[in-house]
Amino acid sequence: MSLMKMLALAGLGIFGLGLRAGGLPPLYGDGVHDDTAAIQARLDSGLSCVYLPPPAKEYLISKALEMSSGQELRLDCFTTVRLAPNSGCPMVVNRHYKTGDRDIAVTGGRWEYDNVLQPSNKLLARLNKTYSRDVDRGCIFIFDKVDRLTVRGVTFANPVTYSCQLTRTTNFTIEDIIFDFTKWNPKPINMDGIHLDGGCRHGRIVNLRGRCFDDMVAINANDGVCSAYEGEISDIEIDGLHAEQTHRGVRILSTGAPIRNVSVRNVRISTYRNLVALTHFFPERKRRGVFENISICDSSVSAAPQPKELGGKWRPWPMVWVENGCDVGQLIIDGVCRYEKYSADDPTIGIEPGAKIEKLIIRNCSQVNGVGGNLVFLSQRGNVGTMELGSVSMRSDKGAGGCVLRHDVDDVYLLIGQSNMAGRGVLTPHNRVDTLRVRKWDEERCEWIEAVEPIVADRTYSGAGLGASFGRAMADADRTVIGLVPAADGGTPLARWMPGKDLYERAVDRTRAALASGGRLKGILWHQGCADAGSSETATNYAARLVVMVRQLRKDLVAPDVPFVAGELGRFLKDFRGLDPKHPMPELLWRTVNEQIHQAVREIPNAAVVSSEGLASKSDILHFDTPSVRALGLRYADALKKIQSAKKP
Repeated sequence: MSLMKMLALAGLGIFGLGLRAGGLPPLYGDGVHDDTAAIQARLDSGLSCVYLPPPAKEYLISKALEMSSGQELRLDCFTTVRLAPNSGCPMVVNRHYKTGDRDIAVTGGRWEYDNVLQPSNKLLARLNKTYSRDVDRGCIFIFDKVDRLTVRGVTFANPVTYSCQLTRTTNFTIEDIIFDFTKWNPKPINMDGIHLDGGCRHGRIVNLRGRCFDDMVAINANDGVCSAYEGEISDIEIDGLHAEQTHRGVRILSTGAPIRNVSVRNVRISTYRNLVALTHFFPERKRRGVFENISICDSSVSAAPQPKELGGKWRPWPMVWVENGCDVGQLIIDGVCRYEKYSADDPTIGIEPGAKIEKLIIRNCSQVNGVGGNLVFLSQRGNVGTMELGSVSMRSDKGAGGCVLRHDVDDVYLLIGQSNMAGRGVLTPHNRVDTLRVRKWDEERCEWIEAVEPIVADRTYSGAGLGASFGRAMADADRTVIGLVPAADGGTPLARWMPGKDLYERAVDRTRAALASGGRLKGILWHQGCADAGSSETATNYAARLVVMVRQLRKDLVAPDVPFVAGELGRFLKDFRGLDPKHPMPELLWRTVNEQIHQAVREIPNAAVVSSEGLASKSDILHFDTPSVRALGLRYADALKKIQSAKKP
């Protein structure tokens, strides 16, 4: 058989010579003439495999190549296909995206989108309110509603946005991919590698290499105007990502549509964002993200400098990050190793306030600090039901900073005293304080948990207390995560709070344990005195005893200058005559105790008194009502902030 006949049977033309084979238009492959029609004619010819032979230079196309079911488009590894300037269209798509295609494969080739010569990234401005494949999205490949898709041995070069976008695509394999991103239009952002949208399931993504200027792999069940379809994604295996100074390894995004059964392993990257991120991303969307059975295994990561074109870094980026608004069933982090050679600013694992995880398993992990500053392994600031923290190996190179296993909160405050510190306000579903960035120490679990009221649960009838509004105000003031150590106990006299006594020792032990999981002691809040106002003896020497207690407490907590704030007893106590109306008691010496509190504070450095003026009681004329206890918490916050401001140089 002659060579010409063989080429004709293969559906090929002799490029550059203007000759035809089998009635098909010629392929030029000179990088000057447009080869779109010739390549499309071969795809439309009904051949199951269309092979584009090595061109003299490269193939130039100006419209998307449309593939149908049962077709493979095959190129040699380094055969280049370039998008003509100002084309602003995908390079390869499936034809029947409304009804669906099956058995499509693209093998080989370097697909150069040439982004600086195309329309700029419209997704950055979110100008398009509804998705349309006819509107330029800046993607190289777009496949929608394909069953059994294979993309293998492809190099994606310089897209405006995504290299390969898949929607409603099932039973797919993406493997042996190279990302060659060297330029951008207009910024190095929003340039994903493999981007999965809603309806994708049963996929395998293997051996991706080269940095991206956004996610190497994005798994986005909900992606707004960027997506043709929002819906559940499930059963995705990612095995092998390799890149230096890339934006992110894997992003998993949901704002309601579930993402289930995602396995990420064998990732080797340096990143200026994350190894893996579970995100909500759209703050305007009220539905929380839903994630189930996510595993991250056998991977290594380190931080990298961010491209200067993106400006300054505006927040910490944990290597494994769970964002606020995410509800996660089970998350497994197994065999994640970090050798940090650039920056210790970001924790290795970060669970953000507002994130919820039913079961978190961390095991067989390690980190090495090779830079200055302490490197935190785990920052757990969310709500985790069950956590199994297994073996974690940590060490520092010579001359480097230390390694910290956990840093779950920033500023810690000790809450001590009796019932008005604990709180007896009535709680309803409508009067709870948003304590998103406020946590409390759980003595039984020995960890920080979400500060759901009652924060101080000293009795079964504990209710709204000053800790919630105080913590919220302090968190809002510095955009920090506040940790509250609840140690108050209703009905207790100052005698039990003196050094060596039971409540004093319990408060010290709880605070030490809490500080071991991160944070700095920034203040001691005290509200007590009713139990000492019934006797002239205990009321008149209250100041001297309180001064002794505070001095020793600061010493035992190794915090000699920590602010101390005491609250006045409620002025409504002038009408209190006991809880039994048949046996009224004499008026409490509340004025004397309040005077003694002021006297003690004058003798204690970095101390303040919070006024109770204008605050009301519950019907028992003993405890502050809910509005008053909220106001009292804000007064404590104002007093703490004044002391802290005065201490700053």
